[in-house]
Amino acid sequence: MSLDGLNVLVTRPGDRGLELCDIIENSGAITTYFPTANIHEVKVDSKTKRTLRSLDSIHWVIFVSRNAVTYGVEQLPKKLLETANIAAIGISTAEAIEKHGFNVSLCPESSFTTEAFLEEPLMEDVGNNNIVIVTGEGGRKLLQEELEERGAACYRIEVYRRELPIKAAQEVAVKVEKNAIDVLVVTSEELLENLLRLLQKVNSKLKSVPLVVSSDRLKVKAKALGFTHSIIVAENAVNATLLTALIKWHTKSGNAIEQDQFDDPDDFDADEDFDEL
Repeated sequence: MSLDGLNVLVTRPGDRGLELCDIIENSGAITTYFPTANIHEVKVDSKTKRTLRSLDSIHWVIFVSRNAVTYGVEQLPKKLLETANIAAIGISTAEAIEKHGFNVSLCPESSFTTEAFLEEPLMEDVGNNNIVIVTGEGGRKLLQEELEERGAACYRIEVYRRELPIKAAQEVAVKVEKNAIDVLVVTSEELLENLLRLLQKVNSKLKSVPLVVSSDRLKVKAKALGFTHSIIVAENAVNATLLTALIKWHTKSGNAIEQDQFDDPDDFDADEDFDEL
């Protein structure tokens, strides 16, 4: 079934957001592209680079997102990436690393979450390991905290930051006010919070719009923020998977289903929880 007649608001920033718009439009819908975070590079300072070079060995370099790869690979010492084991928390992150010519030693096969990553056998015995975590400013600290609890020495390298965009908010607010947005697609708590902040004047209507999210944790957050209509949980944050969830919802609902239609974990098992917009 196509998505003819739907107007889908996409909040994912960057190339992945534009790609998501393309595949949704190819399925017949209209998209409103409203990225609710702008991504900017953060330079790794020379002191941090000297610290990394001074270590006798680095056992793992963990990239938590594709943005971490985009803004981190060129800034890290090449020798580090050539000698350390490289890990990615999500498939798209692993693909981005491989495009730069580096092999990925560890990536979860299905559950692309920090929790699932920490359950990988290779992450169980990391005592006395030096581990570099490449991430963005303000991301979750769970990965670092748990690895340090297991005896690793972690070096957190922040290579990008997210800023709240202001442009286009008024235009989108008018669409929401006129009930011209049929469904929202959101892939992180930050993007959801930013959406509400940017469209504060129309929050009451916004919270009644059906919402496709990429994790169960994000669904819980949406409920806590007051979203009252259908909350559809995709299996992960991969664009194709988000599209599948959207089509499945549209097919089953005819655009009108009850909240929590897809609570059955065999139907939509939410796994995406990592720092990837």
